[in-house]
Amino acid sequence: MTMRAWRGRESELGEALFPDLTERSAAAADPAELWITTQTLRLRAGDFGARLASHPDPENRAALDAGFAAAAALAARCGIPVPDPDEFWAAGAPPRFPAPSGATRDLELGTRFLPVPAPHGLGAHAWQRAFADGSLADDLALSMSSEVVRWFAALDAPASRHTPRLTRATPLGPVHWTLRWVPAAPAAPLLGHAHSTAMSTNYPTLPEMLLLQIARARCGAAPLDKHSFTWLAGELPDTRFAARHGSDIANYTVRIGTRERTDQGPHIGTRLAH
Repeated sequence: MTMRAWRGRESELGEALFPDLTERSAAAADPAELWITTQTLRLRAGDFGARLASHPDPENRAALDAGFAAAAALAARCGIPVPDPDEFWAAGAPPRFPAPSGATRDLELGTRFLPVPAPHGLGAHAWQRAFADGSLADDLALSMSSEVVRWFAALDAPASRHTPRLTRATPLGPVHWTLRWVPAAPAAPLLGHAHSTAMSTNYPTLPEMLLLQIARARCGAAPLDKHSFTWLAGELPDTRFAARHGSDIANYTVRIGTRERTDQGPHIGTRLAH
């Protein structure tokens, strides 16, 4: 089972997957809140255990399990299946964080990376329906600006034509599944950066960021980008603008909007997916 190596070490698992969760748990005034957080991690990190049992690295295996469990929860809401992990590996997706030679997993300023199996091609309305009643991601809501909804197709595709993908026919149309490792730090690791066309294929896609938020919410972690914004991949029809991701903590809502690409304020930046 995926959790075997972590049995009795749920707090360590939480720290491995979501470093900021440890701080949240430590600050909890009510001991019951800490127990609920660790039990949530223990119970939810084993959904894909049988299919990931051959993975040699327990920490990678637990992270993959969290990512696939989130993808399965979304897919169930949309009435589509999630490809098996082995299908992703056969297509060329990395089964472990693909750090360059000599680098560690903490490549970007101590950032942990979470594997994100993400479906591209669902369409804006499918995502809105999936988040509508709050049960998908611990009551986390989704709000998209009118421009994002209108231009959603430009944001609903893999970041690059070279990104390994699995294409499936579904009632919603062709869905392109990808798996990349995305920084899961609370804030964008590289702040003060304008949107870069040259780097945009390494930016997370909108589906990847939403899946990352779902995975964290289902494990009891706070939403990402509560004090920052992350640039998203995809070229909008009005090329003066690019899409960005943020969170409104007061309303527990993920907000997707647009901003001029030249904006390089101190609170907007990048997460480089691998």
